[in-house]
Amino acid sequence: MPPPHQPMYYVQDVPVRYKHLSNTLRVLCLFPAVWGVYNHLAEANSVDNRQARTLDPTKSSALDNYVGILWCLLAGLWTYWLTNNLIRRWFIHYEPWPAMIRLLTLGTIFWFSVMYFVSYFGANEPIWPWMVICAILAVAQTIQILHFRARGLANTVSKKPRRDGKSLIYRTVLIPGGIITFITMVMLLHQNNMRPSSAEAIATGGATGVMPTSDARLIIQAAQIQVLIIILSSWTPKALQRRQEIRDTTLKLAPPNSSKFAYTYKFVLGEAPSNHAKNSLGPKIRQEMQKYDDLLLLPVSDAVKDEDYKSFKALEWSNKFKFDFLCKTEDDVFVRWDTVAQDLIELGPSQSYWRGFAFWYVSGFCD
Repeated sequence: MPPPHQPMYYVQDVPVRYKHLSNTLRVLCLFPAVWGVYNHLAEANSVDNRQARTLDPTKSSALDNYVGILWCLLAGLWTYWLTNNLIRRWFIHYEPWPAMIRLLTLGTIFWFSVMYFVSYFGANEPIWPWMVICAILAVAQTIQILHFRARGLANTVSKKPRRDGKSLIYRTVLIPGGIITFITMVMLLHQNNMRPSSAEAIATGGATGVMPTSDARLIIQAAQIQVLIIILSSWTPKALQRRQEIRDTTLKLAPPNSSKFAYTYKFVLGEAPSNHAKNSLGPKIRQEMQKYDDLLLLPVSDAVKDEDYKSFKALEWSNKFKFDFLCKTEDDVFVRWDTVAQDLIELGPSQSYWRGFAFWYVSGFCD
């Protein structure tokens, strides 16, 4: 038995002879969070703010990494609280070595879990892995509070009054998690509002986007009859193939630009419908734009259900230019542009002129 003047337990209900060991375990539990903070700080200093809807593959921005740091800090806080509570209980209820083995095993599992989630989501997702880790820690913290508050602490000499379990969960889980979640929402919404659309990003990059000018001479050669052709297309491999087929076939039927007749055409696309489409087709579409300079990307949905709205925005864009005729079609429609050109030349400039229809499933073309 220790002398009467020497306390058996120190302030955190851990036997005095295990004080240094328990402090070491507390420090070790913070290593994953410290590692995450270091990595995200280094990444934040090495990347520029990303353009969320450009054609390039998704890359994390500096702000994304700063948000990831917040979740790292929250994970570190919850890990410390969880480890501290387990130390206070296991060093009392178990022999020293079994308690230490349990804590080291739990810490090792946690370290490997952190590495797994970080590698699973990848370097371009600094927020998601730590959000998942924090969700697991929040559940574990809640369970240990409810479990040990229900059982109580046997054989302890701590005289500090125990708080109500629900109150403790509210203070240690809900409030910190709610604060970090709110900050994350505000920061990501701000970043999203500051991101340019695909059309704006591409226009600033030198490729064809939304043209700010209203001078038709910049896109259509001077002629007696000026025609602007809009061809609706989409973010699919099949549409990519159809655009090339149109360039190689029907568009070659149109007469060359002259003093009588001049035309220009644009394939109209919306925003990439998904990250998968952006990452898989984005590089090909960028090469297509650089080679042909005939794509128009508008900041609208590219989904089939929103095709009417995409058509409206294309017509709205075309209204910035001066032309004699506007022809609108789709990339799955066969058009005899030589016949169209001849009809428009014979018609001449006209006011409030509309004409058009399409034959579907024409015999001989569908067989």
